[in-house]
Amino acid sequence: MEKQPIEAKARRAFTRLSQSINRLMRDQLACGPVTIQQCYAMEALVEGPLTMGRLAARVGMHQSTLTRVIAKLEQLELVERERDAENQRKVEVRLTAQGSDVYRMLDVECNRVVAGVLQLFPKKERAALVDSISRVAEVLDPDAPAFRALLEGCCAAGENR
Repeated sequence: MEKQPIEAKARRAFTRLSQSINRLMRDQLACGPVTIQQCYAMEALVEGPLTMGRLAARVGMHQSTLTRVIAKLEQLELVERERDAENQRKVEVRLTAQGSDVYRMLDVECNRVVAGVLQLFPKKERAALVDSISRVAEVLDPDAPAFRALLEGCCAAGENR
């Protein structure tokens, strides 16, 4: 069997990791009040309000998809939207008190599941694993200039995903 280039091996690993995390999150949230997309949006809002544009970038959703996600969270009274008084096109989203409570409950449950995942690795490897995953997350942060520059080279960058 021919050895894979490191880029192909990394891409396949990223794909499997993304699929596994999405499946784990979807199964975990199945009995809760929110979907995986709604959970991602709420998690992004924990640190404070964001404009719809910043929120879309943070969670990696197209703005039209995010609008539907936020509308449903608003119906559940977990978030609220507010238009900027000076620029009516600018909409800021924030968690409500109820949304913060729901997120804290989800956070506890997610941490429990992640603790279970970490138990699948030898204890001596866990810190290095978490450090590596944290580093990947830093590099892939939509606010990181190097990552933004990388996205500009993508074929669909002009489509404003």
